Amino acid sequence: TAAQADSLRRAALRRHRVTERDLKAFVAAHGRDAALMSEVWAEIAEKVEREDSIRRAREFGPPAVDTPRTLPPQPKDPRPDSIRARLLPPDAREMQDLGRP
Repeated sequence: TAAQADSLRRAALRRHRVTERDLKAFVAAHGRDAALMSEVWAEIAEKVEREDSIRRAREFGPPAVDTPRTLPPQPKDPRPDSIRARLLPPDAREMQDLGRP
């Protein structure tokens, strides 16, 4: 809601010891400098992401370590064995002829 957004904005300004007047003065002085404003927004986004990561780690623990993923069971090929055998590469057909999977 708008009230929540205002509250968050005021809290962020307080946390960084910036008044609304300071912020407006900065924008008035530098708002037309696209390169500078882009850098400022990139820095803000980086800090917000870092703070969110820290908050998530506190709430939910560290991110899980990547573990090997197993593929879900594959459905059985509905084609008859004779068609499936013709689709296999020659060395796989030989293994199948020997009774090996």
